[in-house]
Amino acid sequence: MVVTILVTTLGFDADLILRELSKSLDIKHIICFSLWVDEASFKRVQSAFNTIKFFVEKLGGKAELRYFVMGKGLIRSILNELEKIASEAKDVIVMNLTGGPRLLVVATIIALLMLDSRFAEKIILSVEGETFEGSLEISLKLMKSLLRLDDDSEKIFRTILIRGRMTASEVSRETGIPKSTTYKKLRELAQMGLLILVGKEKGEEYSINPELSMVLF
Repeated sequence: MVVTILVTTLGFDADLILRELSKSLDIKHIICFSLWVDEASFKRVQSAFNTIKFFVEKLGGKAELRYFVMGKGLIRSILNELEKIASEAKDVIVMNLTGGPRLLVVATIIALLMLDSRFAEKIILSVEGETFEGSLEISLKLMKSLLRLDDDSEKIFRTILIRGRMTASEVSRETGIPKSTTYKKLRELAQMGLLILVGKEKGEEYSINPELSMVLF
């Protein structure tokens, strides 16, 4: 996975972002999202950004600060910015949601979920532990697919998540969903990338996509 762009929510602390940058020195462009609250607070945000910018430029990269104003239109403004970044990006974008005020983080998540699917497949969501080692990463495309599931698909997915590898017959028996519907839903879930087909020599079995297993188990 080639990552050259890091988009991140930023508050008063540069340390969390510097830690992320130190893990991937291939990142050549960082865009920091911040929230304008008042002049005094924004000076602290700018101070944190200047530290990040110094580090990135020393490595030959580019750092930009984009700020948004609280109130009506916040999510639309973030969505517009995300669409612009994604439309211009040639490689994978990591969207780090560790830093910054909760209001900005939640508004950014909502904007990400509204992002067009052709852009969503370029984006990986990332969250780091603030006072401990640990991280969570998930493809935005997969997350959007999870949230779009109908009742039958959700029941099938949850059953396989709990039980592990299962054939269509086993899923139908466990969920009480007719076999014809089960087969159809399993193939749809596989096409979305939420399930993978395994063990063909023993009959078709379905399992959770390993990328999701890292997050859900």
